[in-house]
Amino acid sequence: MIDAAPPSTLTHQKDQTADMDRRISKEVDEWVALRAMHSELRTSVPLGETLKLSLGRVLLGIALRAGTSTDAFDSVTDNQVRHICDWLTAAVFRGERWLSRVDDHGRPLKLMKFGTVAQIIDEADKAMAKRRGDASSLKPDAGGTKFVYDAGDGWSLVRLLTSQALDIEGMEMGHCVGQGGYDYGLSNNFTGIYSLRDPIGKSHVTIEINHPLDRVEQIKGKQNKPPKAQYMRRLLGWRGLKGMAVARTELPPGFAVDRNRGVVELAGLEPGDEFVGNIEVELAKGQDDYVLPLLDGVTVRGDVVIMGLKAGRLVGDGQHALMRYPAVTIRHGVKIDGELKLDHVTMDTFSLKARKLTVRNSTIRSIAAVECHSAEFSASQFETSALAGASFSGHFDLRSSPGVVFHPSTKIAHTVSVSGCRPILGQPENPVEFREGFVANRLDVFNSLAAFGHDYHVAGHLDILQSTVKRMPSSLSVRGDLRVKECIIDRWPEAMTVGGSTIESQVVVSENAPQVERPAWVPELFAY
Repeated sequence: MIDAAPPSTLTHQKDQTADMDRRISKEVDEWVALRAMHSELRTSVPLGETLKLSLGRVLLGIALRAGTSTDAFDSVTDNQVRHICDWLTAAVFRGERWLSRVDDHGRPLKLMKFGTVAQIIDEADKAMAKRRGDASSLKPDAGGTKFVYDAGDGWSLVRLLTSQALDIEGMEMGHCVGQGGYDYGLSNNFTGIYSLRDPIGKSHVTIEINHPLDRVEQIKGKQNKPPKAQYMRRLLGWRGLKGMAVARTELPPGFAVDRNRGVVELAGLEPGDEFVGNIEVELAKGQDDYVLPLLDGVTVRGDVVIMGLKAGRLVGDGQHALMRYPAVTIRHGVKIDGELKLDHVTMDTFSLKARKLTVRNSTIRSIAAVECHSAEFSASQFETSALAGASFSGHFDLRSSPGVVFHPSTKIAHTVSVSGCRPILGQPENPVEFREGFVANRLDVFNSLAAFGHDYHVAGHLDILQSTVKRMPSSLSVRGDLRVKECIIDRWPEAMTVGGSTIESQVVVSENAPQVERPAWVPELFAY
């Protein structure tokens, strides 16, 4: 018979659950309020509780079921949030009747029926389609426009000057630029709306620019889709985007805004060219492995961000199913004079020249030469041989990534820092392993599960703090200082040489760490 948990334990668990739910609810409320504020700044139309009762309520349900707000925020894209805000803004601006049809708590019935983000998007699409139908009586040549740029072969870029021009653009393009939501920004010159048109005046691309902030907010094709490449190429010579920032993911794949030249097609840059600005790539669902479209010899004077979360797909069946993310390649001759940020990708035979490398939530199969000042990996899964042929010219920072193996052939020029690398309870308790022959110039191990080779040498200082060492070396040589504090170790080395000072404090020696009372510095969720 299994004994029931005592009432005090059940009460404690309920209190913990209630605290977590309150924290998640606060995080979702703040996330939604921030996006409502951004929308109001653009349109002057306050969304009130409408965004919270629709998108916020659905996201809160996702977050509570998952036990984390992150899953909820990952379930909706920036473009979808903006689309929902535009729909609600137009509804509030027009005073649509459904807003007054409410339940006993004063909440619009339409908003309370949604159970998924997809249902909200579908309702927004239907409402936008109906409003475009209402605007279909407008004459195509009605409304004010101003010529801005000759895009060649009879194509032109025009600026839209009146609310009627916005309504026509929204009707032709199948998106929400009209219907009142952008009238405020247009009237005070805060927002500039531009349209790329063919020789017969048909719209193909709509651009929204926040002029006070010199920021491109949106670049849309029909039905809010990314513009086709052939249309973007019509804008390559337009200097109107020179020096502007671009909202994340707004440019179609393969294009970016250079601060000196405006819109640039990355594949068109030649060896020796410099791109001045940041490049952000969000890989789409179904995306195959990705190669940054820059040739050897091109230098990026800025940061490069590649995000693969939405391109992930399940591989395998049942309990053995794993998420696979696209492998990312950057040609070795490309230099990034800034930071390369990779999130939810796969790195396979990866090499790089950059100022800094930051990798999160990724799978590391193998790394070759990485020339950068510092490389940071967090919450990532390394295959056993991933670092076997790796060399890093700078610092190496490993966070929340248990089971990584440093081989004799792994070369790291500066400090190796390992922190938070403990397995979660129930997962394989694989330590971060420093094999015999791997030499660190300085090694810092903090709050991690670690193991060392039989003979181990550190060329500088060695710090082991609040960690569990499953296997200390038989012979340890430290050229600098040695500090071991608040640790559980299996034994002290039989032979130990320290060139500097030795500090040992609150160290428990036990070959079976689980028999030791859990230290206060190890959270209950993690193995020790």
